[in-house]
Amino acid sequence: MTKISQADSVKIKWEVSPVCTGRYRTFSSRNWPIGRVNDVNRVMIRCADQYIPAKAKAGDHPPLTLVVDIFEDGKERLVTLKARPATMKDAKALALAFFKSNPQFIGVPK
Repeated sequence: MTKISQADSVKIKWEVSPVCTGRYRTFSSRNWPIGRVNDVNRVMIRCADQYIPAKAKAGDHPPLTLVVDIFEDGKERLVTLKARPATMKDAKALALAFFKSNPQFIGVPK
């Protein structure tokens, strides 16, 4: 029987905010995707530009910033990663690599 380590069981589910609609939609901007790591931690992608799926797919935006939730000594805090991925694909890969190499920061589901 093979034992699965915590690093191998890291799964990130990405969610995209809905399109802004309504009368005052020009005053709103769409948020960049947020990932849920094993339904506990969050991974937030931030950028100076607003999220437009076609531009994000083409990589036509400034470098992205990743902010992650980590649980350390029973406390939750937000940490900004130093690496600045150029594309969404790179950002998602960086988030997965971070939690696979640091499984001790993944919180316990409530």
